[in-house]
Amino acid sequence: MKRKGFTLIELVFSIIIITLIALLIICFVKPSKKISLSRDAQRYDDVKKLAEAVNLYLANGSNFDNLTGPYSSIKKEGKDWIPLKLDNQPVDPVNNTVYNYRLAVSVSKKTYEINAIFENDQNFSKAQNDNGNSSTAFELGTDLTIL
Repeated sequence: MKRKGFTLIELVFSIIIITLIALLIICFVKPSKKISLSRDAQRYDDVKKLAEAVNLYLANGSNFDNLTGPYSSIKKEGKDWIPLKLDNQPVDPVNNTVYNYRLAVSVSKKTYEINAIFENDQNFSKAQNDNGNSSTAFELGTDLTIL
């Protein structure tokens, strides 16, 4: 009587082939690079949106009185890490001591700077060409020398 099923050799061979395919995918697709690019895209978007929100805040006649800063998204996890009435204050996708959003203001000049650090080396040129004083941080605002 013949038995139905796989032999041990067939199973081992199948596992080896699946492992090789998985290793090839990991080597060529580099998921960690894709993830860091995705997080950097989020950072870029968030910093632009924050800058727009601060510009609108100032355009509506508000000012930076009573702000001491600089402020960081890691100091207060989640909402309202900036003590301004801004909607939807994003936090960095990683939000740790290296990767976080920062805001600093000049109360007397009504100027500000928001910055973030990119992970992926493909985005380093954005930080180097943003006209700010830091070659490692992506900076937006009205005075890119505050931070």
